[in-house]
Amino acid sequence: MTSGRVRSTAALAGLALAACHHRATATTTPIPKPPGEPPSVQPPIGSAPITDASPPPASPGAPDPRLRRYEIVAVDDTTFTILIGAERWVRRGTTGIAVDPRRRDALVARFRVISRLGDSAVALVTGQTTRVEPTHVALMRAPVLGTLRQKAFWAGLFVGLAAGFGTGLLVRH
Repeated sequence: MTSGRVRSTAALAGLALAACHHRATATTTPIPKPPGEPPSVQPPIGSAPITDASPPPASPGAPDPRLRRYEIVAVDDTTFTILIGAERWVRRGTTGIAVDPRRRDALVARFRVISRLGDSAVALVTGQTTRVEPTHVALMRAPVLGTLRQKAFWAGLFVGLAAGFGTGLLVRH
């Protein structure tokens, strides 16, 4: 008998829940506001309140400080030559994209560097939307340098050691 009571109680609870849900979702007529009163605007449920102190949203088009632009000097059928200057990090296997600066940096092609010759590099087109032209530019992202490879780290270390050593000599005498 206990299982029969549990089933009937569960059925009644389900009916009561359905009735409450129906009343809560039934359409209601809005209460008219007096003339001249501004309409109330409420933020969406679950959103943070809007305040004057909230920072502006991050711009999706914010410039990347590691992104480097290079001139395309020669174009063949599936390869092109990029003038890279003294950039030592550009080597075989480095990837990038070619964009059209006249069309607000619209994507033209993706590429991979296949060889480096002095101050230029030859890149192989791995995918393209339109033909690469000398008026386009190549974009490549410079790698992040490790802490031990940054000049600022070593300069700070030596200045700190010299200041500490000098202070130690002054305090000692």
